[in-house]
Amino acid sequence: MLLRWCLVFSLCAFASGRQSLRAAEPVKGPIEPEASLQYLEVDPGLTVELVAAEPDVVDPVAAAFDEHGQLWVVEMTDYPNGPPEGGPPLSRIRVLSPLKDQPGRFGNARTFADKLLFANGLLHWQGGVIVTMDAGIHYLKDEDGDGIADRKEAWFTGFVKGNPQLRCNHPTLGLDGRIYVANGLRGGSIAANKEKWGKESAPISISGMDFCFDPYTGEGEAVSGLGQFGLAFDDYGNRFVCSNRNPCRHIVLEDRDIKRNPNLVVTSVMEEVSAPAEKSHIYAISRPWTTSTQHAGQFTAACGLSIFRGDALPAAYYGNSFTCEPTANVVHRDILEPCGATFRAIESTEQREFLASRDEWFRPVYTFSGPDGALYVCDMYRAVIEHPEYMPEELKTRPDLTLGNDRGRIYRVVDTRVVKARKPGSREPVLNHPSAWQRETAHRQIVEKSQSIDPASLRLIALVDDVIPARLPALALLAASGSLQKSDLRSVFRLNKPAVQAYAARIAAKSFADDPEIHSLLIATPPADLDGATRMSVALALGAYPIDDASLDWMAAALAAVPDDAWLTTAIATSVPKDGAKLALRYWKHASESGADVSADEKRQIRELFSLAATQADREALKALVQQVASSAARQDKSERPPVALEGVARGLKTRGERIAPLLGELSPESAKVIRSLFEAAGTVAQSDAAPLARRIDALKLVGFAPPEMIAPAVSPLLVASENSLVAAAIEALGASDDAKVPELLLTDYGRRSPALRSVILGQLLTSEPRVTALVTAMEAGTVSLRELDSGRLTVLQRQKAPALKERIAKLVQAAAPADRSQVLAEYQPVLKMKGDPLVGREVFAKNCVTCHKIGDLGVNVAPDIADSRVKTPVQLLTDILDPNKAIDNNYFSYTVIDQSGQIYTGILSAETASSVTLKQPENKTVSILRSDIDEIRSNGVSLMPVGLEKSIPPERMADLISFIKNWRYLDGQVPKDVIR
Repeated sequence: MLLRWCLVFSLCAFASGRQSLRAAEPVKGPIEPEASLQYLEVDPGLTVELVAAEPDVVDPVAAAFDEHGQLWVVEMTDYPNGPPEGGPPLSRIRVLSPLKDQPGRFGNARTFADKLLFANGLLHWQGGVIVTMDAGIHYLKDEDGDGIADRKEAWFTGFVKGNPQLRCNHPTLGLDGRIYVANGLRGGSIAANKEKWGKESAPISISGMDFCFDPYTGEGEAVSGLGQFGLAFDDYGNRFVCSNRNPCRHIVLEDRDIKRNPNLVVTSVMEEVSAPAEKSHIYAISRPWTTSTQHAGQFTAACGLSIFRGDALPAAYYGNSFTCEPTANVVHRDILEPCGATFRAIESTEQREFLASRDEWFRPVYTFSGPDGALYVCDMYRAVIEHPEYMPEELKTRPDLTLGNDRGRIYRVVDTRVVKARKPGSREPVLNHPSAWQRETAHRQIVEKSQSIDPASLRLIALVDDVIPARLPALALLAASGSLQKSDLRSVFRLNKPAVQAYAARIAAKSFADDPEIHSLLIATPPADLDGATRMSVALALGAYPIDDASLDWMAAALAAVPDDAWLTTAIATSVPKDGAKLALRYWKHASESGADVSADEKRQIRELFSLAATQADREALKALVQQVASSAARQDKSERPPVALEGVARGLKTRGERIAPLLGELSPESAKVIRSLFEAAGTVAQSDAAPLARRIDALKLVGFAPPEMIAPAVSPLLVASENSLVAAAIEALGASDDAKVPELLLTDYGRRSPALRSVILGQLLTSEPRVTALVTAMEAGTVSLRELDSGRLTVLQRQKAPALKERIAKLVQAAAPADRSQVLAEYQPVLKMKGDPLVGREVFAKNCVTCHKIGDLGVNVAPDIADSRVKTPVQLLTDILDPNKAIDNNYFSYTVIDQSGQIYTGILSAETASSVTLKQPENKTVSILRSDIDEIRSNGVSLMPVGLEKSIPPERMADLISFIKNWRYLDGQVPKDVIR
């Protein structure tokens, strides 16, 4: 019986995730190159052709055609573990030539450079290649004509080394003439090394950012985005990246724009264009093996992203995104559709992939276009593609890790009917060619000064050429050479080509900053008449000009026209570092005229605008904001706009370390009374059982900003509410009060609170010395356990300055010092022989783990994924639970941030911009803090997970917990309980 159920489980794991029934027909490799074609399936009407294969190419991870028609290939044979100890690096760059007797095939490979370490990307530049390798950016060139690189320069170093999957990659030339490089996820401190660039500039931190540089001056910059292995541009200069679980992300906001407003909190700069993580769908026809069965049928190793812009596929494919998923043996296609300032992906409804193979060695990792207009795919062709770092311990030394490192293929996907129907014409690089490879190659040749073109010719292309995408590089080259004229921009805006207008607005701000004529040109068209991309570009461009009444009117009208475009709100906010109050008041006029119904998007917009305004405003402007709210409420505006605006102002004041109560004393008695009535009304809504839960929680957020004496009466009755989310909101609102009774109220019934609520209470009790004193007293009385504090909060507790309090804390810490981890592990070894009950283990998990971990539909994903029983043995799980700091991915280190007011925030660093940092906290909460408000930020060097869970989970329950983690997916009643282990 047990064998039978194990077989059922195995088949279910392979068939899950909406995979095709054809997955029951897997093909085991290795298969010879020509024969492997029969196992590939591609969209109907298209053809897959073999372009190159071993021995001419092995382990290809990147490739590009040069202007002479040769195919340059980066081979990463040292994946995954590097060269043998003491041996030379194994990566190399090979150059393949067209085979005269086999049209479309490439061979006669010559080695351009070898003994490279973890090479993974290249870009042709001035007769040589810019290569990402050895965690740096290098330049290689053959100068003596023997076909072998003899000039080798390290241009940039300082990218973090480590896992070869997580290193800088994809050097790509942008329209602006700068070269962009994907971070690889691990960051670094980047230093320019080329001698003639000089070394005066300080290293550039790219934590949470990608990198770009000027290839002539060496000027580098950290830019928005965080690509893992993939970076691409579309025709209009939009940049896209990908990472394992994120197949296509659009970089919407650049860090250089965010920097203009240091008061602006930006939590994200990227749009998830394609469905990410658990929302994604992969339809494999093989039997893919992933390190998490919960991720079956989803993206787990998205890489090699490109935006196709060739002319050898039907027009419907132009501008589509293509992302490789090597673990599932597929290349995924999404149609990108404009959506406001960004895009959204339209996935195929046919539940099939663009390109898929039944050969389980097919490992596509890179896509690119060629001079023939076709889509090309690099296939590493390996038995195993997963890096051993992500494998169970017992598989990390499996003998097949490098099987296939003597193989590799490159394929081409075309529609032969389209190719035959194309108009005859040259495939040489020209700026106004219908296919992107020719345009990009010509653009590169002009930028690198190996090809010249006069401004008059560029102007013709930029303004009247029939190939619309050609107009953008022409405009960019005019701007870069100083030849762009104001008349050019007037013509562009008159021609009404939205994509070109959007790009023109971007370069206008750089080429003609502060020019009143261009400023007037930018805002001449009402925002409602512009497409989303142009509206966004104009909003960002206005930041380069003095903000006058005309600009504010245009911005206010834009916000009112599209309240659902959150990116536009942020873009406009970057452009008004000082005039937020004026903008908010002008916007209010538009919003108030739009009727009583207030959408969630409009509420978000109002809250953000009034918060930003209050952050920047002087005293008079602050009073004007609050007076406007009071006036609207007094005029019987029964919509949710006045309370939402009031909350925004209060949030902005909190950022400044101020409260709204003192401001009320500066208003007229009538206005102050109206504002108080709004706070009272919020309290009434919060206590109303008839009101929707979400509205009650929103009301509590406003109550938390009320004058302190109003908070406790409104909130206290809700501390015993049945909904935990409502209680949590009440606790946070109560924490804003300076009432001396707050600690007593928070600690009432503390022992009966859930772990999640106790965590919220502890956060509030650590905000001031009197509250910490009450907390310490509760710990001494045994009401609260010191072990409930994570590492960040414990550090805050120990930093109290009052000598007597500090001494009491030291005694508590000494008494609660965690036992030696090795000793605890030894004591818990019998757990490994116990038969656990997974149903009981579910309850243990719900009580102790759900604030940070998710299994099935239980909990939230803050910490690393623990949902897959294949990844961890019982002994590994036991070690991870009892000694969580033994091995931590540095992406999950706990950070502590202390702001200027002494407020403490602890969590995992999830996003960084020039102006703010964002922490991900238990219960999947996020908090963003302005850098200007941060007094201290540090990595705690430990896991967010507390040490000492043995105090809460005795051995019998630990066995149950481990059984649940191992067997949770079998608890749906379909599997006999007696076969579950």
